[in-house]
Amino acid sequence: MPAERDAGPSPAPPESPTRPEKASSAHDDFQVFGPSELAGYRSRWEAIQLEFLDVPKGAAEQADALVGELLGHLTERREALRDDLNRRSDQDVDTESMRVTVRNYRSRFQRLVGS
Repeated sequence: MPAERDAGPSPAPPESPTRPEKASSAHDDFQVFGPSELAGYRSRWEAIQLEFLDVPKGAAEQADALVGELLGHLTERREALRDDLNRRSDQDVDTESMRVTVRNYRSRFQRLVGS
């Protein structure tokens, strides 16, 4: 059995910031995790897996804490999207800006469910 086990799918890489967009929006560069954050989370996950061999209970506790941290970060980012949407809905909003908003929600949704 290999020492390193696959712990499931890792978070999707952030969208390319160089991809041209038709409309400008506060959501255009919205990322759940930046590249350095992803690298940090992956590094911590690898350390947890290695620690499992020596301290299984401690590794399980650290895994729980790391997943909780990831979910907390995800919740904060979702709240930022919602707050921005609420600010927009209080203004005279055009269809194009709402299209961009829904497209960004779709991107977040697809990352979460893997579709």
